[in-house]
Amino acid sequence: MPTRLEYWAEISEIAAYVTEEARDEERDIHEVLHEQVDSHQFVIYTAQAQEVLAISDNDGAYVDNYGAEGVTKGGSLNWSALAYAAMEADVMAHDNFNADPEEEDDEALAA
Repeated sequence: MPTRLEYWAEISEIAAYVTEEARDEERDIHEVLHEQVDSHQFVIYTAQAQEVLAISDNDGAYVDNYGAEGVTKGGSLNWSALAYAAMEADVMAHDNFNADPEEEDDEALAA
């Protein structure tokens, strides 16, 4: 199960990867994001999905984005769906997501 530090490091890496992949391959950034988060171990394994919701700043993202329908599946909480929405929101809120590489170069030169 991820620690808080491991989780946020992974979010940072995903945000950077998704941005670079979308830009380099001329793909829709949200499609690349979906592919990365939907199959991520933090989402597909129940114990890790539960940890995501304990760590994420966006633990209510599923209900905010999709409503209450789907929160439960077969009488149990749909941990993977809840974690997916939280992780997706965390990645999209990260500074690395959709960052302009030229802007980053300018900031490095100014420092």
